[in-house]
Amino acid sequence: MLRIAGFEMRVSGRTVTKRDGGKHHRRVGAILVTLLLFGPAAVPAFAATTLTPLWTAGGLNAGTTGAGHPGTIASDASGNVAVVSGPFGRDLAVTSYTPGGSFRWRSSVSPSAGTFAGDWVVAAPNGDFVAVGHNVGSTSGNPIAITMVRYSPAGTLLWRVDLARTLPNVARLLVDSAGNAYLAFSSVGDGQDIQLHKYDPLGVLLWSQVISTGFFANDIATSLALSPDEADVALTGDIAGGASWITALYDTSTGTRRWLVNAPEGIAARDVVVDSGRVYVAGVGNVGITGYLTAIAYDRSTGARLWRTDKKAADATGAAGLRMDLSPDGSLVVTGHAIRGFADWYTVAFETTGAVRWEAIRDGGLNTDEIPRGVLVMADGTTVVTGPGGPNLPGGFIPGVTAGYSPNGTLLWEAFSLLATTWATELPNGDVCATGGYDALINCWRVSGAPGNLVPTAVISATPATGNAPLTVAFNGTGSSDPDGTISSWSWTFGDGTSGAGATTSHVYSTAGSFIAGLTVTDNDGASSTTTMPIFVNALQTTTVLVSSSTGGTVGGVRFADEDILSVDASTGVWAMYFDGSDVGLGSVDLDAAERLADGRILLSTDSPVVLGGVSYDDSDIISFTASSTGSTTAGSFSLYLSGSSIGLTTSAENVDAIAITPQGELLLSTLGRLVGGGLVAEDEDLVTVTGTTLSVYLDGSAIGLGANTENIWGASITSDSRIDFSTQGGFTLNTGLSGGSGAVGQCVPATPAPVTSCSTSSLVAASALSGFASEVIDAVSGSG
Repeated sequence: MLRIAGFEMRVSGRTVTKRDGGKHHRRVGAILVTLLLFGPAAVPAFAATTLTPLWTAGGLNAGTTGAGHPGTIASDASGNVAVVSGPFGRDLAVTSYTPGGSFRWRSSVSPSAGTFAGDWVVAAPNGDFVAVGHNVGSTSGNPIAITMVRYSPAGTLLWRVDLARTLPNVARLLVDSAGNAYLAFSSVGDGQDIQLHKYDPLGVLLWSQVISTGFFANDIATSLALSPDEADVALTGDIAGGASWITALYDTSTGTRRWLVNAPEGIAARDVVVDSGRVYVAGVGNVGITGYLTAIAYDRSTGARLWRTDKKAADATGAAGLRMDLSPDGSLVVTGHAIRGFADWYTVAFETTGAVRWEAIRDGGLNTDEIPRGVLVMADGTTVVTGPGGPNLPGGFIPGVTAGYSPNGTLLWEAFSLLATTWATELPNGDVCATGGYDALINCWRVSGAPGNLVPTAVISATPATGNAPLTVAFNGTGSSDPDGTISSWSWTFGDGTSGAGATTSHVYSTAGSFIAGLTVTDNDGASSTTTMPIFVNALQTTTVLVSSSTGGTVGGVRFADEDILSVDASTGVWAMYFDGSDVGLGSVDLDAAERLADGRILLSTDSPVVLGGVSYDDSDIISFTASSTGSTTAGSFSLYLSGSSIGLTTSAENVDAIAITPQGELLLSTLGRLVGGGLVAEDEDLVTVTGTTLSVYLDGSAIGLGANTENIWGASITSDSRIDFSTQGGFTLNTGLSGGSGAVGQCVPATPAPVTSCSTSSLVAASALSGFASEVIDAVSGSG
């Protein structure tokens, strides 16, 4: 049936009656949709093709093997698909399939409390998948935190970032061509704040920005978009209940805000896209008291509004814009709903001038609202809309519908899912996949006559992936595959400026450091894909280790107190006084954290407040000592290196009891009790990175086996090649099987970049030399390599 301005047509002998008093009275026959087209040229009605799934995965399998309710779906350059979901039990899960629907991997992380809900997943250029979800409290039912994770192409967790917030709301996650991740969200601050974070490929926070329009304003982040040149990132939001749209543009390299527009455009800004010269925002606009599907164009350079277009269907009492995308020809497509008694799908295409190119309504014949969830424009110009729609399935269940419109608005095809869909993605070969419903149900369809060339999948293995320099690594790329052909070439980069070729190869790393090895495979039709993996090369250990004890005593003929630092030669076992704390005013306190810097300064913290040189320092502060002499006669001056209160260390339990500096100059610390500050909650067995006033997990102690009450970190140091030295309050046993007493120093060689969650190898540092310290508790360690 084609309905125009309230008229109806009889199709296939079945009658569909127009609305009467806001209700539907209809019988649904062979035609599954009603298409309404307006604009410069009306498009004739015709029967759209119903697609049959190429493959289906997940769904209807709740419980022990399910993936949980989905957030969104994404595909990488090779056509591999991933969906983020939760809860599976209570976890945040990312599940990946090949372009042909074969299961690849499922990886998940657990919250500290409550359950997870999945929000967004995106593919990085190297085949990694980055996902974000929010944590819901088990008793309150309210969101209490945000967690972002990054997985390698093999499903290995590379890092995890936890952001403890009050009532957080995730808006959008993006990844740029360099692998940097951008996260937009809002949380309660003074009212409700909009926040934007940028993280590098290793999970390090590069910059963050906040928009807060006032103490009583509820500022809600809604979406995010990168410019084509990736120089700018646009952020949208709105003031809940305030009928105001918020749009801001930021420099991606520095985080500097270029401009901000806060204007009373309507109820809510919902989505944003950016082209070379403009920022387009779509949402629910108001003209009087009527809501419209509204699109606005801003000048990218200045933020000046260039045009605004408000649309609603001719027979609708109102409309709303929800999601938008740019077409290859530069035009703009916005999908949302039109109020026609109930809400029906409503999609409008705009020229770059704001003129309407076409508009279409999809009415699935349900006596309830049908509101789409997502829109994308394919490489060939086809507009794909997905979400819940009709007609009903047996039993009255609402299915998922994914529909394709031509560049002039003709309905080309429809595809149906047994569960309501939430998002769709286009694969490199032109297939379309959508997810939704229980256990992350995925359906994929071929929407064109002949498939294009499928992209190969690159897979690396390396033996060994870590070791001492010089390190010879054997690389193997024979696990790579091509779903519709053969691999014709393998190209390697080793991360140290050198390269190689062949399905297998080897390389010698002569210097210490962390290197990212890459493999690019090309198939017989010229398509290629790339994947990477880290290689960790250790330097030879130096012989001197610095330690401090929580008590006093004698070792190797050297008498010491708890405010002193001793040195021990790992090769000879000779002990010496390195730092005599009583000489410089520390006789009344215990020096419970220390790290020697490359320039000779010593960073330290004490177990209780202390006054040094007339300056008061708290046990949560980090103090810098510049020595004029060391050893049995220690002298020098003190200064404040970090105020604990500046990062939220304000409780009595947040006593800094371990300090370390990474080779990149990052400050790490651990506290005596649970740490709450800088947007993070961390335990006393963790090491935390301090970046300005923001904290993030560097080492997840419980993940490597430090789970007992006495296995909290009391001393830490990072070697020049990123190995982690540590001591604990009461000894330790790692997942690797390594164990040591309270007077031992353990070493973990990270298997992944921060946050470190596993050790590729582990060992005891200077075990023989430190045997004389077996009855002590080492509460500071520094300088094993």
